[in-house]
Amino acid sequence: MTREIKLALHLDPATPTDLESGEPPMMSYVKTAQKAEAALFDAIFRADSYTFSPENLIDVKADLQIDPLIAFAGVTGFTQRIGLVATASTTFNAPYQLSRQFLTLDMLSGGRVGWNAVTSFMGEEKFGLSSIPNQETRYEIATEFVEIVHRLWDSWPKDAFHKTEKGFFIDAKKISVVDFVGKHLKMKGASDLPRSPQGRPVQFQAGASGQGKAFGARFADVIFSASPDFHHATEIYQEFKNLARSFNRHPDHLLITPGFQPVLASTEQEARDIFYSRTANVNYTQALKKLEFLFGGVDYSDLSLDEPIPAHRLPDTSQLTRRQSRPELFKRLALEKNTVLRDVLYAVYHETAHYTTFGSYDQITDELIHWFDNGAADGFVLVFKSQEDQLDAFIEHVIPRLQDRGYFRKKYTATTLRGHLGLPEM
Repeated sequence: MTREIKLALHLDPATPTDLESGEPPMMSYVKTAQKAEAALFDAIFRADSYTFSPENLIDVKADLQIDPLIAFAGVTGFTQRIGLVATASTTFNAPYQLSRQFLTLDMLSGGRVGWNAVTSFMGEEKFGLSSIPNQETRYEIATEFVEIVHRLWDSWPKDAFHKTEKGFFIDAKKISVVDFVGKHLKMKGASDLPRSPQGRPVQFQAGASGQGKAFGARFADVIFSASPDFHHATEIYQEFKNLARSFNRHPDHLLITPGFQPVLASTEQEARDIFYSRTANVNYTQALKKLEFLFGGVDYSDLSLDEPIPAHRLPDTSQLTRRQSRPELFKRLALEKNTVLRDVLYAVYHETAHYTTFGSYDQITDELIHWFDNGAADGFVLVFKSQEDQLDAFIEHVIPRLQDRGYFRKKYTATTLRGHLGLPEM
């Protein structure tokens, strides 16, 4: 099979505007999923977190944190082919329960589901904990958690059913019981659902700390990476491929899909104008709160927007207990020549740790192909930041250009998400 660019669409959170429309917020996901499916996207992707805090205003926009797994259960009935990738935490869930929920949705959708496993960096009090485990411990838990889930998903062989004159019956002798005792988790039992139509739901992972990379290289089928530029993306790409080999995995079976945030128009100047018009839409007070939180509680209130953050006031991100990889990207930006606090806050507010670019339709097409052909990506998670017209422009102008040049499908040839991605059945 010819290697083709994989495309997932990152869904924005629902907003109060969705409620004003008189339709359930889920319907905005349905409409976007149908649009992406008509354009032959591999999947839609929804992040999730427990960061909302009215006291600290950690969230910088008025978002509705709808549970993505439940929302996608509704989307399933309105779509036929597109993959549905939902985020769920390994810190605040139980392996058996989560395995059952995702496998149920995978069966309902005919094998179109993916799980983005995250360790979560906030939310401990909401789940009755006085503190959150440090990052090292959270990844230890995540490793045991995912191992249990995968064993549960694999516990039914394909031939676990047998047919008699009275109908289909389960051959219990063929079902494996998972008996797991780890440092943090223990579980004994078997899945009460048969094997996924795609063998196993597709495993996504997005962490990029040292532990996160090792975790992803061991378990994931797809990495949703964050890179601010092409050079960084090539480094991450090669590192993950090498790590996959160290776990005796074929590197082609671990797809690297960096976030890609394009601003596009018919001309470069028009795209530039759209891009820079966003700078007027920044709440710097809220962005500063989020930056200070990401950096472990530092105080930058004495700095003006137009002066750089002194290097000695930037954190050692390896010592941060909640998050490391995302703060490191913002630290890297702060250390770049001529970067001032305003630039960093802009990036934090618009969450542009992912690569952000602007250009004409041809330029955006060329850039995607350049990353794909030169060891930076197997595909992309596209981020459009609440601009539906930008998604429409991408579908109308960029996808046909990719198709004409042989880099994107002209029709679905598979029915499952694993099939769309060209991954082997597990």
